[in-house]
Amino acid sequence: MEHVNGITGVPIYRYEPIVKEESECRIESLRDGRLYISDPESFNDPFDIQLSIRDLSYRSGFTEEELNAALQALFKGYQPVNAHWLFNENILEELKLWLDGGFSSQENIIHHVKKHLKTFGVQCFSSCYEIPLSWAHYASGHSGFCIEYDLRKMEFAGKNGHELRMHDVTYSSLLPEVCLSEVLFTPHQAIKKLLATKTIDWAYEQEFRLVHFTKKATKIDMPEGLRMNSLIGGMNMSKDNFEKLKGVGKELAIPVCRMQGSSRPGRLWERGDPE
Repeated sequence: MEHVNGITGVPIYRYEPIVKEESECRIESLRDGRLYISDPESFNDPFDIQLSIRDLSYRSGFTEEELNAALQALFKGYQPVNAHWLFNENILEELKLWLDGGFSSQENIIHHVKKHLKTFGVQCFSSCYEIPLSWAHYASGHSGFCIEYDLRKMEFAGKNGHELRMHDVTYSSLLPEVCLSEVLFTPHQAIKKLLATKTIDWAYEQEFRLVHFTKKATKIDMPEGLRMNSLIGGMNMSKDNFEKLKGVGKELAIPVCRMQGSSRPGRLWERGDPE
């Protein structure tokens, strides 16, 4: 079976581990129906959200005076209250000082941009629940579980745009550099590159990434356009933990099933019927 209960949007998944000392906590925490936003500094990839930002604008063919004039026109009267999420008050202040010939520099602006990126929170999802390495790495070797969410993209974008964004992760054989001019002239494009680019080694994850611009290392109310749709126990999940998972599913009125060997050609496993 592909979807066990009323998917109205796009199914996305989050793999959850079972750590012995917190097994009950991991499962019990589902009861509040909220979403945990992680701190990216705790991620296992040290290059995550660590792209190099440099001033490479000399490659554009425009003179520094021409670029400064364009930035002066673009940021004249630009206020932090109306600014793109990639900018904050410190960045705009450093930019103004630099453009006015004051005591600042491109390096100072880059420093503040990188510092600002560290204030964002992230939660990671996958487009697939059948990824062997994800069950191994993130769900305790099939002893954990997987949460299926129903993502309604238009509703999510329309009702959460003031503080949340969802990005598909781009995988690259070589992590790109980001030019400071990209950050300043096209922040809506630069922010996706900065927050959602990983090396090709991680492509197996098929990752969707939710970015919160003001909170991290905390729970938030479930965003509009996103809801838990079902719970999937791993093949090696203990009987006790699976019973706990079923209990939570019953309270939340969502189906609970578990992974099992597949009888279909070309597939190792599939999820069984709800229990």
